[in-house]
Amino acid sequence: MKLLFLNISQICSLLLIANITYGQNDFLTLARTWQFDKSSIRGTVMSPSDIEKQDYLDLRDDFTFIRVDGGTCFQGKWEYDESNQKIKLTYQLIDKVDFFSVKAVDKTHLVLKVEEDWKNEMTLYMKAVKYPCSI
Repeated sequence: MKLLFLNISQICSLLLIANITYGQNDFLTLARTWQFDKSSIRGTVMSPSDIEKQDYLDLRDDFTFIRVDGGTCFQGKWEYDESNQKIKLTYQLIDKVDFFSVKAVDKTHLVLKVEEDWKNEMTLYMKAVKYPCSI
């Protein structure tokens, strides 16, 4: 039996080819580090506070995440429901789950609607700051 060893660049290239082939590019687009840029509540855009300027969401390709929210760091697992365009964050060490609807995503921008905040219709705008794989 032959063993096949691939470096990270080759693995990323194969994942990219597979996602393009099957039209499922969202996972690779989502799996990166997103810096909080601004939010909107009921259509009113709000700039981040000094503390919120450091907030980010790191969605890793092994389906773990690190999130800094209001200066507090959280870790856990994430899931992506492609058919409904929803992200689920399940936090470690605390009993918390967050749901977000993906409103728009490309390689540099992510727009998420906070699912639990239906009264305020909160939307988060994020920018990519670290890309997975150098392909």
